[in-house]
Amino acid sequence: MNYFLMALKDPLDMIYNIKHLASPQIAIDNYKNEIYESFTKHVVAPICRNSENELRTQIHCILIPNMNQINPLKNPVADLTKYSRMNDLYLFEKQINIGYEIKKYLGQTFYEMSALSPHDFKTYEHMRMLASDKLGIKVMPSHLPS
Repeated sequence: MNYFLMALKDPLDMIYNIKHLASPQIAIDNYKNEIYESFTKHVVAPICRNSENELRTQIHCILIPNMNQINPLKNPVADLTKYSRMNDLYLFEKQINIGYEIKKYLGQTFYEMSALSPHDFKTYEHMRMLASDKLGIKVMPSHLPS
């Protein structure tokens, strides 16, 4: 992944030579912002959503008595630990830690859901513990009164 992200730096030399703007730095900043937003939207956000969905599905299969169990032969369980334990990625001058991004996303989601439905706080506590066991991510507790 780092090699692909390093290849995104290649057009910077060509962009630096443009003449139609007052400063080429404007075009460089626009290019970097667009690449970063696209990477966040199409790579980081789906990984975070998939992590949450995996945790939610596993917890609900345990907590809801009549829910059908997941058959791992028909629907293989995704191995998301490769993302949470991935080395840092470098996109231009930004350092991206996918594990931290998942942790931040899960912390925000669990907090919001616990605040919206305080009676369901135990489910999100179980999801926090599962995230720690399965992904190796320590999600911050919500610190909401329950």
